[in-house]
Amino acid sequence: MARDVHIGALSARTPLGLIAETAAAAVRAGLSRLEEHPVFLGRDGEPVCGAVDPRLDVNLRGVERLFGIAQAALVELGAKLNLKLDGSASLPLLLALPDPRPGWTGEDMRVLAQRLATVAFAGLPPLDPTACALGHAGALRALGLAAEQIAAGAQDLVVVGGVDSYFDGPTASWLDKRRLLAGSGSRAGLFPGEGASFVLVGDRVTLRSLGLPSLAVVRGWSSASDCDRLGADPEPTGVALTEAVHGATASLASPHERVDDVYCDINGERYRSEEWGLALLRCAERFVDGTRYLAATDSWGDMGAASGALSCVLAARAWARNHAAGPLALAWGSSMNGLRSAVLLERPHA
Repeated sequence: MARDVHIGALSARTPLGLIAETAAAAVRAGLSRLEEHPVFLGRDGEPVCGAVDPRLDVNLRGVERLFGIAQAALVELGAKLNLKLDGSASLPLLLALPDPRPGWTGEDMRVLAQRLATVAFAGLPPLDPTACALGHAGALRALGLAAEQIAAGAQDLVVVGGVDSYFDGPTASWLDKRRLLAGSGSRAGLFPGEGASFVLVGDRVTLRSLGLPSLAVVRGWSSASDCDRLGADPEPTGVALTEAVHGATASLASPHERVDDVYCDINGERYRSEEWGLALLRCAERFVDGTRYLAATDSWGDMGAASGALSCVLAARAWARNHAAGPLALAWGSSMNGLRSAVLLERPHA
């Protein structure tokens, strides 16, 4: 029989809050960290507006910058867990990383994963990182893979998360040339951000044996593929996103059960908003109100590959603080490489 899958711990490093609890509370309060970047300029000569990690050296770039952000989030997770597993067994880390782009290559991905594998984080066993998915939908895809392994009994505990930063010269220039940056003459662009988030996933029995609570139940998950947007934007169809949402919500006892809250990576780009609108036309019956969603990009900027794990943080903290609309939440993401992922989360029972 398949085992239930639960989220037992959360971490987040964002420009708005340095740990999961403060980051989620700041989003709930409507705060924003969007401001002019001290270095990067757009095509119009004006400073790029985005959300920058307040404690990270502005001159760090590439692997070093992403490592610094990921390290902070993993230190937080370790402090909350203090796991003492038998022997020298390593803990799987399913990692979502940025799509390949100027300023970020496949070699950078390999080096970052290797760095994370060779660092001891207090409170965590040795990590065995696998870069298993890319882009905005990557962490949700990783969460689905971890849930499959745990449900089947192949793993007891898995760390899942993602890290991203747009604050690299070639990356910012690439976004600007494609008119994807807010301002700089763009009618529908994003505010770049940077951050990391990780969640510990396990079966209920294992979490209880470690003294960990259930913060959310991972009830359904699904991924699908659409057109690659890394070169140019095709017209959105919403077909793959619909497929992912239908797969993730297949367990709903319709019409009695419907999704109460939606968390996503809509970021100001016309493509993403239209894609969700098209998908919602095909699956509106699965939501109380699918037009009422939370996209925290106005608070902490576009988080890229960290988006999916941060959506899980927001959902779990909404239940913990009793301000969620109901017991069911859907997190979905749309990667520029074509990946579409969705995860259905449920409030844990007392």
